Amino acid sequence: MEGRAHRVCGASAVAAALACVAGPALAQTYDRGRNVSVTERSRPDYEAAGARLGGFLLYPRVQANAEATDNLLARQDDEVGDLLLRLAPEVRLQSDWSRNAVSLFARAAHNRALDTSSERWTDYGLGGEGRLQLGEALVTAGAELGRATEERTETNARRDAVEPNQFDTARLFVRGQQTLARSRLSGGLEWRTADFEDNRDRLGRRIEQDDRDLDFTQALVKYEYGISPALAVFGEARANTRRYDQPPPGSASKRDSDGAELAGGVNFDLSELARGEVLVGYTRQDYDAATLGEVSGLTVRTRVEYFPSELTTVTADLRRRVEDASTEVVAGYLATDFSLQADHELRRNVILTARLALGQDDFEAVDRDDRRLGLTLSGVYLLNRRVGLRLSYAHLQLDSSGRSAVQGYTVNRIILGTVVQF
Repeated sequence: MEGRAHRVCGASAVAAALACVAGPALAQTYDRGRNVSVTERSRPDYEAAGARLGGFLLYPRVQANAEATDNLLARQDDEVGDLLLRLAPEVRLQSDWSRNAVSLFARAAHNRALDTSSERWTDYGLGGEGRLQLGEALVTAGAELGRATEERTETNARRDAVEPNQFDTARLFVRGQQTLARSRLSGGLEWRTADFEDNRDRLGRRIEQDDRDLDFTQALVKYEYGISPALAVFGEARANTRRYDQPPPGSASKRDSDGAELAGGVNFDLSELARGEVLVGYTRQDYDAATLGEVSGLTVRTRVEYFPSELTTVTADLRRRVEDASTEVVAGYLATDFSLQADHELRRNVILTARLALGQDDFEAVDRDDRRLGLTLSGVYLLNRRVGLRLSYAHLQLDSSGRSAVQGYTVNRIILGTVVQF
């Protein structure tokens, strides 16, 4: 449930066609409006107008993709080429109030491979979020539920599963922050759950997945202090609990665990060249079963945006965290992901993107090391405020080594998509 999840954000055609780019958390009293990235820039002529419903605006949208791939199942020993079609309608209701805010959404996505009958599924999501301003304090709360499908390329995905893994999800969260003259105190509490469906392998044998059904709870406290209008230092503490319904097949021990993280760093928006947030700390996940022990190490969350010109944004992102593994002999692993992305505004309505992604999964207690490579080239063409087009190419590669290595893969994808919004 962590990490490489796809999100949809915003009501503009750019946000509909591009991936979200979330800036660092910055205190309201700090001067952080100096730099605006290519994907954040307002484009009034190409943003959805929405339909007025009293004090709300309704934003309907439909996205359609055609994806040609040379390895649909992400297998090295059985590369299957196919054409995957995707239709994803969405509607968002957004308040148009001056101070507080409420947002509701409903979305679905139907995916269908033309020749491979196993690769046909439907996902959906329902949810909402509210924001309440109380003087210099801000409280945000939200909830969502839905059904999702695990990518064949995910670290924990079974390569021998006949169908992609589907799971039901739910999430609740509340966040609050209090801004003072030169500092800000914030905190939050989040709960989410995943309930996986059982699957079958290629020999028809049942793959039990109750051991992957998870309840995850996390609490966060963060304190920021502004050294100057453009620079702040901060410290934060996180604690989490992970509770599973069943132990993995063949094991008497569930992967229940408790974790903690202490970290600190800086966030900044300096001159007209760069902004970002750099966090470094220590993380530890203690597993209840003595046979599983612990996973610990350096944690990193760093995002820096460089602005060589108003038309180009270069973003470097580095993250390191503890993930649970879906095997009876491994508690978890340290996942490290690095990406370098360049966005260029060729014209006001034409945005080009190049992205390089590198990843490493370092497993505890077994001899296994996974290395991932991703390369993406894409272009977005906004015809008007209602229609946007996107063409992209993606290369994905997994190399797994060690005595417990899994099957690697190489996947190439070409995606042609369109977004229609109102």
